[in-house]
Amino acid sequence: MGQHTMKNKTKLSLKKKVLFSFATCVLFFLSLELLLNVCGVQPTYYDDDPFVGYSSNSPLFVTSSIRDGAEMVTAANKLIYFNEQRFLKDKPKRTYRIFCLGGSTTYGRPYDHQTSFSKWLGEFLQAADPTRDWEVINVGGISYASYRITALMEELNRYTPDLYVVYTGHNEFLELRTYGQQLDAQQPLAGLSNLIGQTRTFALTERLLKSRGEKESGEYGQKQILPEEVAAILDKTVGPETYTRDEQLWQRTLKHFEFNLLRMEHLADKAGADIVFITAASNIRNFSPLKSEHRDDLLADEQAQWEILVHSANVSSSNERYAEALDALDKASDIDDRHAELHYQRGRLLDRLGKFDLARAAYQRAIDEDVCPLRAPSSFQDAVRQVADETDHRVIDFERLVQRWAKDGIPGDDLFLDHLHLTIDGHRRLAAELFQYLEDSGTVSPNASWSELSRQKIARRIEGEIDTAQQGKALRNLAQVLSWAGKHLEAKQLALQAIQLAGEDAHTNFVAGHMLYQSGELDQAAGFLQKAIELEPNHVLARLDLAEIHLQQDEFVQAKSVIEKAIQLDPERQQSYVILEKVLENEPSRNSAPAGL
Repeated sequence: MGQHTMKNKTKLSLKKKVLFSFATCVLFFLSLELLLNVCGVQPTYYDDDPFVGYSSNSPLFVTSSIRDGAEMVTAANKLIYFNEQRFLKDKPKRTYRIFCLGGSTTYGRPYDHQTSFSKWLGEFLQAADPTRDWEVINVGGISYASYRITALMEELNRYTPDLYVVYTGHNEFLELRTYGQQLDAQQPLAGLSNLIGQTRTFALTERLLKSRGEKESGEYGQKQILPEEVAAILDKTVGPETYTRDEQLWQRTLKHFEFNLLRMEHLADKAGADIVFITAASNIRNFSPLKSEHRDDLLADEQAQWEILVHSANVSSSNERYAEALDALDKASDIDDRHAELHYQRGRLLDRLGKFDLARAAYQRAIDEDVCPLRAPSSFQDAVRQVADETDHRVIDFERLVQRWAKDGIPGDDLFLDHLHLTIDGHRRLAAELFQYLEDSGTVSPNASWSELSRQKIARRIEGEIDTAQQGKALRNLAQVLSWAGKHLEAKQLALQAIQLAGEDAHTNFVAGHMLYQSGELDQAAGFLQKAIELEPNHVLARLDLAEIHLQQDEFVQAKSVIEKAIQLDPERQQSYVILEKVLENEPSRNSAPAGL
């Protein structure tokens, strides 16, 4: 009995020792945190990106020589990626400064700042509340992903921002990136690592290690060094063929994206600025996936059966038997549900059958399975919502807003010019949502004269300043990009829209003619090509296509005349001689027997 009592006392004593030791450690740690806080040591977990660095880092904004260094202006070497913007280096007292960050949508592509949501927002704010000077600065960088945006914020923090607006998610897979194995190893302890990383003790330890040169590889392994500006994979390849399914890279990219969102929040807080995130919306109805792949473990006989079912669905759909076609695709999906194009075609059929909610889900699944993900997948959209919620910051759920605005609740050509770039009206609507956010937060107090009539007046002014010819050329350029990416139907539609705006531009006529020629619409193509030559007689490419059309239509005299002029203009182009040889081979005089024999 006495021995049993002694054992219980010993056990109780051991528990007390453990608890006392734990309490001592916690008290020491809290005391150290308090001391470091008094000494001015701040957490540094999100100060640096442990995954990527840059080979060089020239500033986006430089001092203007016009105003004795008082004004900042976009650096000349950055204008290929950014709009030219100007603002005073030292923010005046009445000024509320907003930096709008993101990729090409924020930039205003395929146009520019003059029709971007940044421009609309600035006009709305100044008209509604002239008691303040509102600066809305467009810092959208073409092809910029989240990790490049955070690097920009480090620079922008020098200029006393009041608000950051961040529209991101589409460009995370544009550049080739690699991640160390440590990223995967950290995941089981991710929450603990994140908590410790945000302490001042960690910050002090990190600085001590860095001073000894022991932080070169970072917490997650060796940093990947990227070029100063975007080096998109698609710029180095013909279409999206380089892309292939890589689940591990996908997950690592998502984790890096989440880290960057938290880092943006940290950088905004460090500058004393607010931040609002915007989910990146895209065209899901009228733009098919860029690249599809079967699941990795699909057997040959399964793929054969899958192809039979897809062929059957295509036949049924062409005969307007949509329910029958859908049934065949559902069976194909049971065999392989990773093929992006299959989900897109399911969406088309459900759309035709009026099952719009199911169609929208199928279209979204097509984006999520796209092997060349140039539109933000749903997991990246969810990350934006989650980070905003966790950090108590506002998110404007633009993806869901465009669903509300779109016909049948499925965003398509009514709101987008291509796969993700907004129409001018789409930019206006987004600006209106941002304005509402600023009004709800008490940042802007509209005066009594602010009304729908005021907004219409601004719309007339912005739209009245649009150079329609330049707008048409921008659509033409976008059509060429889509054609290069293999989206020929979408490219042709854009090229025809461009003609409506820039019908007197030779190259726009050539692009429309070339795309119609590629789709077999020879007569209409010939009309645009002839117009291109009338406008620019030295347009050799237009002459090559026109000669080919004449050749296919057995118009050998016209073909010969056109191609001989092309050779005269550019005698070094080998394609011209190939066409001429075909013309000469098919001339009736060459193939007919000599008279009198």
